[in-house]
Amino acid sequence: MLKGTGETHFPQLLDTFHKLQNAKFLVLDLNIFQILHSCLDQLSQNPCPFNNLKYLKIDTTRLKEKDPIPTQPIQVKDYLLENSPNATFILDLPQRPLEQLCFKPKSKVAKLEERIQAQNEVITEQKSIHERLLSHMINCRLEQLKLQVESGNPDFQVIRSIGCEIKSALGLIPESMRVDMKVRFLFQYIELKSLILTRIDGSQWVRIEIPPYLFSSPTLKHLTLKNESRVKYQVNHLSIFAWDLPVLETLNLSSTRIISEKSANFSMFANLKDLTLHRVYMSIDEINICCPQLSNLTITDVIRFPKVFKVIAPKLKNFTASATYHYDIPFECLQSTEGFYSLEKVNLFLSPRYKDSKIGVPALLSLFQKLRSAKFLILNSEIIETLGSNMNQLSHEHCPFYNLMSLKICIEPLSQKDRISEIAIPVRKYLLENSPNATFTITDLHQHYASSSESQKRPWEQLYKEAKYTVAKLEEKIKTQDKVIEEQKSIHEKMTLHLINSKLVELRGQIEGGKPDYKIIHLMVSEIRPVMDLLPKSLRLKVEAQFFSQYESLKSLFLTQIDASHWTKIETELGSIRHSKRARSTKI
Repeated sequence: MLKGTGETHFPQLLDTFHKLQNAKFLVLDLNIFQILHSCLDQLSQNPCPFNNLKYLKIDTTRLKEKDPIPTQPIQVKDYLLENSPNATFILDLPQRPLEQLCFKPKSKVAKLEERIQAQNEVITEQKSIHERLLSHMINCRLEQLKLQVESGNPDFQVIRSIGCEIKSALGLIPESMRVDMKVRFLFQYIELKSLILTRIDGSQWVRIEIPPYLFSSPTLKHLTLKNESRVKYQVNHLSIFAWDLPVLETLNLSSTRIISEKSANFSMFANLKDLTLHRVYMSIDEINICCPQLSNLTITDVIRFPKVFKVIAPKLKNFTASATYHYDIPFECLQSTEGFYSLEKVNLFLSPRYKDSKIGVPALLSLFQKLRSAKFLILNSEIIETLGSNMNQLSHEHCPFYNLMSLKICIEPLSQKDRISEIAIPVRKYLLENSPNATFTITDLHQHYASSSESQKRPWEQLYKEAKYTVAKLEEKIKTQDKVIEEQKSIHEKMTLHLINSKLVELRGQIEGGKPDYKIIHLMVSEIRPVMDLLPKSLRLKVEAQFFSQYESLKSLFLTQIDASHWTKIETELGSIRHSKRARSTKI
C-alpha cells in the first residue's frame, strides 16, 4: 500500500511505480490518486508501469465530511490498468463519512419542510380570511341589491355602483382566487334572483343583470370548479360557457350540475388541453366538445349523461371514463364526427351493477368501435364479465382494435376466490385478435395505481447529490412563499381599506343630505365590524386608526351641516367598531 503526503510530487510517484512494476495487488490512498488526477497531461505521455496487476484499490479512509465525494477519472484508471485489463478495480467509499454527508442535507431537508409547512398554514389562513372578507362584502352588496328590487322601484344608479364595487373588490385578490369567487357570487346572484324574480318586470331585470366582464380572464390557464356543499350548483350555459377564458388549458368540473334548454358548448375554449368531468349531473340534451388542442378527456362517476355527448378532438391521446350510477346507459351517448384516431391510452371502469346487463353489452361494443385506435387499453374486471355474459353476441362481433400494444385488466382487491386469473377465450379473441403481439396483464387495482414500496438501493454519492438538490429547491420555495405571504398581507390591507373608504363615502352622502338615515348608518357599521374582527391585531389597530382619522377629517369638513345631536348619534354607532370582539391573535 502506498500513501502520499502534501510533499509527494508527480515525478517521485512515477519513479516509485516503475520500481514496483511487478506488483500484483496495489492499494493507493486518496492523496496519490488525486496527485495523478492533477497531472493528466503528463500522465498521458507515460506508459503504464504495471505489467500484471490483479487488484487495484483506492483507499478513502481519510475522507472527511468537508471533502468532496471522489469520482473515478477514467484517464487515471486507464494509466494504472492499461496492461491489466482483467484486474479488479475498487474505489472503496467508506460508509460512515458518506452517511454523515448524506445525513446533514437530509436533516436540513426535514427542517426546511417544517418551515414550509408552517408557511403553508399561514398562506392557507390568509386565503381563508381573504375569502371571508370578500364573501362578506359580496353578501352585503347582494343584500343591498335585494332591498332595491324589493322596493319595486330600484335605483339603477345604485345598482350600477354595486356591480362596480364588486368588480373593484374582486380586482384586489389574486387571479387564482378571483374566478372561484366570481362563481360563488354568480351562484348567490342566481339564487337571489329566483327568490325575488316577480318583484319587478323583465325590462327592469335586463337593466339589473350583472355585466359579463365580471366572469372573464385573459390569462387564466387552469380552472377547477368543485361543489363541496350538499346543495348542487345550478350552473347554466350562460354562467360558465359564456365566460371569456381565451387561454384556458385545464378545466375540472366536479360535483356540478349543468343545466340548459338544449345544449352546452365547450368549444369556445380553443386552447383547452385537459378536461375533467367528475360527478357531473348533465340535465341537458347535448354537450359539444370541439377543442382542437384537447389531449386528455376524463369523464368519471357521471350522475347523468346527456342524450348526445359529441367530441371533436383531433389531438386526443388519453381517454378515461367510468360509469358507476344506474340512471343512464353508460357511454352510449359518446359521439365523434371525426373519430378518435389519435387515441393512445384508454382507461374504462364499469360499475358492478351493469354486470350481466343485456343493455350494457351493446353499449360497450359500440364504445369499443369508437375507441378502436387505442394502443394501451385498461379495463376493469366488470367490463370483462359483462362482455362474457353474452358470449352469443360476442361471437358474431369482429375485433374492433387493430393496433393494441397492451391490454391490462384491473381487478378489485377482493378475496382470492373472487379473482379471475384469465378471461374467456371469446372475450380475449374479441379484444386481441388483431393484435397478436400485444402484452396482456391481469393485476390488482391497487397494484395498477400504486408503485412498489421497496426502493432500490442507491450509492451514497447519488443520495448526497439528491439531498443537496432537494435542499436547494426547498430553499427556493421558501423564498417564493415568503413573497406570497407579504403579498397576501398587502391584499389583506387593501381589501379592508377598500371597504372602509367605500363606507366613508356612504357616510359622507348621509351627512351631506342633512338628514342622516341611522338605519343605513347602522347597516354600514354592521358591515365594517365583522371585517375588522377578521384582521390580525397589528393590522386591526392600523386600519382602525386610519378609519377614525378619515372620519375626523370628514366631521371637520361638514361640522355645521348637521347639529350636535346627529353627530353624537353617529359617533355612538361608530363607537361599536372599537368595541367589537377582541382582535385575532395570529402568526400572520
